[in-house]
Amino acid sequence: MSCHVDRKEKMENRLNLLIDMIKIDTTGGKEAALAEMLVERLAAVGIEGALAPVEAGRFNLVACLPGRSRGNKLVLNAHLDTVPVGAGWTKDPFGAEIADGKLFGRGSSDTKSSLAAMTMVMLEFAQEGIELEHDLVLLGTAGEEKDMAGARAFVAAGGMEGAGCLVVGEPTNHVGEAGCLEVVNTTKGCLLADLRTKGVSSHGAKPEEGVNAVLLMAEYLDWLKKHPPYESFGSDPDLGRPTWAPTIIQGGKAANMIPDTCEAILDLRPIPGMTEEDVLRPLREAAAAIWGTSWEKFIEISARFFLRPLRCEASHPVLEKALAAASECGIKANFRRFFGASDISYLCVDPEMPFFIFGPGIESQAHKADEYLWVNDYLSAVEFYRKFALRQVARDAKQYQ
Repeated sequence: MSCHVDRKEKMENRLNLLIDMIKIDTTGGKEAALAEMLVERLAAVGIEGALAPVEAGRFNLVACLPGRSRGNKLVLNAHLDTVPVGAGWTKDPFGAEIADGKLFGRGSSDTKSSLAAMTMVMLEFAQEGIELEHDLVLLGTAGEEKDMAGARAFVAAGGMEGAGCLVVGEPTNHVGEAGCLEVVNTTKGCLLADLRTKGVSSHGAKPEEGVNAVLLMAEYLDWLKKHPPYESFGSDPDLGRPTWAPTIIQGGKAANMIPDTCEAILDLRPIPGMTEEDVLRPLREAAAAIWGTSWEKFIEISARFFLRPLRCEASHPVLEKALAAASECGIKANFRRFFGASDISYLCVDPEMPFFIFGPGIESQAHKADEYLWVNDYLSAVEFYRKFALRQVARDAKQYQ
């Protein structure tokens, strides 16, 4: 009977942490309050957590359970921030209401549930005195939804040095039904390219006296459409072909003036094996095909940022451990792909380091009104992270199963 009570209390503690986290507004860069709350919870069981500065008023949460050996640490990461609430809600976005097996609130799926589950693993390991062979690190990042400033700051501070494995929490229930959690082992990258064509202004009544920068941009984009820039890279068996798309274009200052500049942004999604240069080179080659060796007089091409595409082979021992942990939790996980961007592309500084993405959230609920996740998926995720961490860094995993 006492075991049943203990288990019930454990489940309540796990759920209550997520509820408390949902009630804290972390939209618009307001992550500090949540990070402070988690530092307090960790300190209560003897875990030293830190608020690591990212920029003015913004912090990462960093905590560590030390192991006997240095190196091969396991980093558990999920982001602290959420997107704005937006319109259309019928639930309190910070109320953490539970109904019909669902928990509602901004960040419930994306991705406070992952962070709460990872935090519970740290708390329970400390409370149970589990002995670790390697360090277990919890990283809650700021700014993932905007510019991934937290991930970049953590890497710049040397936070990934000595890491042997990275697990990133993002919503990986892509079906929407309870229990359909999967393990992501491959992800496209992302490069945002800034384009700027350079013309000569003139009166709108005398276009022949100027060089229309909007038409230069149109010519360039039309060339890319007719000559797909990434055909030579073929198709990835999981992710398909690299893609490109103009997402913003603007030019001109007045309706009666031939524009001397036009700016555009290209959203480029490379596949594993492609480098930043592989993405940019075809853009420069397209410009040279149109304007010859003097193409730089007509267009500027630069990268705003580059997120590397990644793959961890399904046969890797880390992924075998992940599937075994999922099976023990009753999760029939499969490997799947991830097309979006996340902190993993910055944090995975060593392309040979094993990684995966896993989280209890529902992919289709991210950024939506009345965002929710299945409560049982969250509780299963705590067990999953726990069992995987035991396999990866505990001195004697079987002792604590």
